[in-house]
Amino acid sequence: MKRLLTVLSLSLFTVVYSFCDNKLTAPDEEIPAPGYEGSKVPLNDVVAVTVRFNPPYAGGSTISKLVLLDYNNPTRYKIVGDLYMFAEYPRFSPDKSKILYVDRGKGSRHDPAFLLYDVQNDSIKVLDSPMHPMGHLPLWKYDCSGFYYTNSYFAGTMFFRFSTKIREWISSEKGYIYYPLDIKGTDTLIVNGKNTEGDEKIRGVYFTDHEGSCLTLINNPYLETSKIFGKFLRWSNDLGLIVYVENDTTLGGTKISVTNSDGSYYRCYTSGEFNDTSPVWGPESKTILFERGRIIYIIDIETGDISEFATSYFIYGAHGLSYPDY
Repeated sequence: MKRLLTVLSLSLFTVVYSFCDNKLTAPDEEIPAPGYEGSKVPLNDVVAVTVRFNPPYAGGSTISKLVLLDYNNPTRYKIVGDLYMFAEYPRFSPDKSKILYVDRGKGSRHDPAFLLYDVQNDSIKVLDSPMHPMGHLPLWKYDCSGFYYTNSYFAGTMFFRFSTKIREWISSEKGYIYYPLDIKGTDTLIVNGKNTEGDEKIRGVYFTDHEGSCLTLINNPYLETSKIFGKFLRWSNDLGLIVYVENDTTLGGTKISVTNSDGSYYRCYTSGEFNDTSPVWGPESKTILFERGRIIYIIDIETGDISEFATSYFIYGAHGLSYPDY
C-alpha cells in the first residue's frame, strides 16, 4: 500500500520517526535498540500496540510497553517507555501527534494513571495535576483540547481538559452515561449508556453531544447489549460504519463485525471460533486491525481476507501484542 505522508502546514515538513528494522536498512541512522539499524516511517503510517515482555530485571513479572509499528512493514518498530510499565488502551490524537494510554503501574490500585506520549518529541508525561484523571478507555475530543474516560467500575464518564487541568462529569438528565466508545464526526459522542425516561429504560449504545445533554439510542438490533462483547467499538467517518466485537452464542467465541447506524447493513468478518477483540479501522477504513491470541491480524474489508499483521516474532523479547490503534 502506498504510504501516506502527513504534512504539517505550519512547519511544512513530513514527520517521520526512527524505527528498528530487522532487515538492517539505512545503516547510517541511529536507533534506540542495539543490534538493529533504523529507517524513517511517516507519521500517518504508524500503528500503536501494547507488547508484553518478561525482562530479567522484572524478577519474573510481566510488563507491557507501548510500541509503535510501521503499517506498511510491521517488522519495523519503536519501543516507548521506561523500564517498568504496564501499558493499556493506547489512543492516537486526531492528528496522530500524541498518544494517550493507561499505565497500571501508576495511579491507584483500581484506577491507573493516564500517560501522554508526544510522538514528535519522543517524550512521556504522567497526567498528575491535583485533579489528575485516573481510569480507563481514554477517548480524545476532536479538537485535542482534552479527553473522555471512565473509572475502574465503568460507572460514569468524565472529561479532562488540558488547559485547566480540571475533571468534568459528562452527564445527562435523560439517562446515565457509563463509558465512552468513540466519536462520530466532530460533534457526536458514541457511548454506552442507559435511558431513564419513558417506559423502556434500555441500556445500550447511544449518541450524545460533548456535554452529554441528550441521549439517542442507536436503534440497531446488532448493537444490543447482549450481542456486544467488551468495550471496543469504532466508528468510521469514511464509510459511516461501526466495527465492533460480537458475541458468538454458537461457537462460544467472539467475532469482528461491521454494521451501520440503523442496522440496514451488517457483515461479519470472523467465524466466532476464536476470542477476537480490539478492532480498529486502518488507513482510509480499507482494513481492520484486531487482536486474536496476542497476535494482531488484519482484514481487507472488501475481500474479507484475513492475515497476520504483527506477532511477537517481530519484536525482540516480546510475549504477545494487544490493543492496536491506528
